[in-house]
Amino acid sequence: MTFWSDLGAELSAIAAERWTSRTGIAVPEQASVTFGHDAVVIDAVVLYCDMAASTNLVKLFNSEFAATCYKAFLTCALRTIRHFDGAITAFREPWGRFRTWRSN
Repeated sequence: MTFWSDLGAELSAIAAERWTSRTGIAVPEQASVTFGHDAVVIDAVVLYCDMAASTNLVKLFNSEFAATCYKAFLTCALRTIRHFDGAITAFREPWGRFRTWRSN
C-alpha cells in the first residue's frame, strides 16, 4: 500500500472505533488516560488568561518591572478563581509547555 492509502485506512479505523468513557471528579493524571478512544467526563472549565500588551511590557520596561506586573496579574487571577471556588491544575508557560500545579 502507499502512504496515502495506509493513512486513509488508519483514519477509517479511528473513525469506526467506539469510545469508552467514565465519570471523574477531578482532572485525571496523564497516565490514567490512554491515547485510544478513552474519555474521562468531568465538570470543568478551561480558562485562558493573557495579559494585554505583555510583549510590549517586556520590550519597553526593565525585567523587574515586567516581572512585578506579571506577578500582580497572576495574583489577581488566582485569588479571583479561588474566591469563586475554582481550582488551578496547570499553568501554560508562554513558550507552550504546561506546568502542573496542585494545591493542598
